[in-house]
Amino acid sequence: MIAHGGDSASYPANSIWAFQHARQVGADALEADLRVTADGRIVCLHDEEVSVRSKTTAVGQAEYRDLHACSAGLATLEDLIGFGLPVYLDVKELVEVSRVEVLRTAVAHANPARFVVGINRVSDGIALRKAVSDIRQVALMHDDHELAEFTALFPGHWVRLHETRTTFERVEHFRRRKAKIMVTCGSLAKPSGHTDRDAFIQLLRLRPDGVVLNDPGLALRTLANAAVPLAK
Repeated sequence: MIAHGGDSASYPANSIWAFQHARQVGADALEADLRVTADGRIVCLHDEEVSVRSKTTAVGQAEYRDLHACSAGLATLEDLIGFGLPVYLDVKELVEVSRVEVLRTAVAHANPARFVVGINRVSDGIALRKAVSDIRQVALMHDDHELAEFTALFPGHWVRLHETRTTFERVEHFRRRKAKIMVTCGSLAKPSGHTDRDAFIQLLRLRPDGVVLNDPGLALRTLANAAVPLAK
């Protein structure tokens, strides 16, 4: 189970408390949004802009000390890695050199096998592979033709499917293409990462390799108490 922003059902997403609690309840991995501050620190924040001293400021234009003073529970990439779990890195930087710097910093602190990074275009994946070859990638594209192109170029890497578009046939299609399957919970009616016991059980029947969700505790309680027959 991949904890979306940590245990974001119990604590603010991407906060050090959410990551800490996700590890405590038994999450298999953490997902985090990453941005680079004006002074080069890598922090776990989803939004491009934050409030710094009552002024809306882009994260990339704020210094770490100011963000730390104004953002309770602010976690850094180093904090995230320090929890010792595998990490799905959702790098929000739009400039390639900044994305590459985030990944190089990550592999400088831990074995590259601990990380997977999300990519939005096949061309991004190719560029990142040239710069940081050892990190596994997860394709976030919606179009199946783009996903098929990705799996042809990156066998053994990951494909992300949204819960509402996840069927047994689709999972098996990409698995036959040597991809690992990551499913993000949620729908148009539910926030990203949200699930409940019944929906989670239905999803497990499809045999994904990883599930991204907000409440790792709910997932682990469900796994402990429910027999889940597999889809055929």
